[in-house]
Amino acid sequence: LKSSEARSKRVVASAKNATIGYSDKILLESINIDLRENEILELRGRNGAGKTTLIKALLNYGSDLHLADKNNLVSLPTVYDGELWINPDIRIGVYEQEISDKYLNLSLKNAIEQLYLDKNLPISDTKIRQLCSDYLFTATDLDIPIMQLSGGQKARFQIISILANDPQLLILDEPTTGVDPLSRRQFWRLVDDLRPVSYTHLRAHET
Repeated sequence: LKSSEARSKRVVASAKNATIGYSDKILLESINIDLRENEILELRGRNGAGKTTLIKALLNYGSDLHLADKNNLVSLPTVYDGELWINPDIRIGVYEQEISDKYLNLSLKNAIEQLYLDKNLPISDTKIRQLCSDYLFTATDLDIPIMQLSGGQKARFQIISILANDPQLLILDEPTTGVDPLSRRQFWRLVDDLRPVSYTHLRAHET
């Protein structure tokens, strides 16, 4: 842990005594977060402990500026008490547990092109091939539909997706659930390679 003096002064996300749940069921109480720039915060707990609920709540209630992320959220949680906040001046990349249906029937090449277009970002065949090379895809993978990729390949596609808008905050919601051990190691090696760049990570893991 860094000392208070060594930590960045820029707060990226915070929670103050937050109580969160669904309907009348409270899942999380007295949640406090103080996530600063270029830090990693890991949420660990058993399945159903509320990790994804906290992430959804942060995205939905933390800021009015993250509408693209909100459109992908279902069964939104309720914040009964406390405060949630995400810095409105930062770009966010969210790794969700499921890939959007709109990409599943597209080839890897076309899916990458479409996700960039959906984010109003420029894309070219050269960039697509470079991205695939950077994230361990082969030339023959380009024509494979997303739904036919392995769990590890889908996870790497998700990395391409969340990094497309050059985010300053990465939110990773159990990204390697159901992924084989080799692909899991490859995934975290790719994520760890991002550390020289100034990313802030909020990670959820099942224990």
